[in-house]
Amino acid sequence: MENQKIKKILIFGHSNLGDICYDMVVVSPLKKAFPKALISLITSPKGADIGNSIKGVDQVIIFDKHGKDKGLLGYLRFIAMVRAHKFDLAIILRDMQMHYFLGIRKILKYRKSAIAIKDAHVAEKYLMFLEKQGIKVGPAEFEFKFAEHASRYAANLFKDNSVDTKALKVGIMPLAAWPLKCWPIENWNKIIEKLNTEFNAKVFLFGKTGDSEWDKQVVPNISKQAILTIDQSTVSQTMPLIKALDIFIGLDSSFLHFASCMGIETIGLYGATDPNFIYPLFHKQNIIFSNAGLKCMPCYPGLRGGICNAHEPAECMNAISVEHVWQKITNILNQQKKQTAF
Repeated sequence: MENQKIKKILIFGHSNLGDICYDMVVVSPLKKAFPKALISLITSPKGADIGNSIKGVDQVIIFDKHGKDKGLLGYLRFIAMVRAHKFDLAIILRDMQMHYFLGIRKILKYRKSAIAIKDAHVAEKYLMFLEKQGIKVGPAEFEFKFAEHASRYAANLFKDNSVDTKALKVGIMPLAAWPLKCWPIENWNKIIEKLNTEFNAKVFLFGKTGDSEWDKQVVPNISKQAILTIDQSTVSQTMPLIKALDIFIGLDSSFLHFASCMGIETIGLYGATDPNFIYPLFHKQNIIFSNAGLKCMPCYPGLRGGICNAHEPAECMNAISVEHVWQKITNILNQQKKQTAF
């Protein structure tokens, strides 16, 4: 590939936040291979904040298939707009056919079947894909940037809640888009109480409620000892908050993966989803996988299903004990203390 001829690069990424996070692993090697090229990302409206928070992404193009780009006319208008940019290279990371109509002379499309390495993380597979195309890659890395308004929001939240810079700051994400992946609210409350009592920690709650009855129960019943940002902060405002944390504990959902990619010590609770499928990239060793031993575990990917009610935490998630999670938390915090002592 003649690097000097590549001046405009398009990445066509996913629409879900967790998937977009790992799409961004291709940005750094592309920027190094084509240092003078402008890099654009196509994503959904909810994914725009992520693209704008990644160093190396020069432009975010929103494809709103449920809004202004809906239907045949919207689709055609969007294609015409992208064609007008005259991109030289497209990196396609999702299953789609639109790229055939974008008028881009060089298209590299990722196909799952081309990287047949079992249990390799999707981010690692993306890097292998680039390497096969002759683009030099190194270890996975993510560089974040934060909008001024987002950093100001984080600073004001700390000030309003008397968060000392030396205080232990813990993030908890008790929500996921799929209730089966959730953990009982009373268990989170016990963890929050222990963090407050034993470590005098400032605990922040992250996430966004959905339409399920389970989601509607979280905010009214979660511990008031924690600082609530659920439904109160945008993705861009949440990013600098996560970056300021000492540890993040959550379900297999978007912010868990952001935290890991930011280098925050991350603990993931898994049962309904396969921990070898998509795990916190840099903290697989911290995953707590349910020991319920059910035949249907994990039910995703594959959606094997089982006896669970899909509108509340699964039996496998209920089987993860508070003691197990607390032991993992204390082990990590004690290790961090030892490291700062030297």
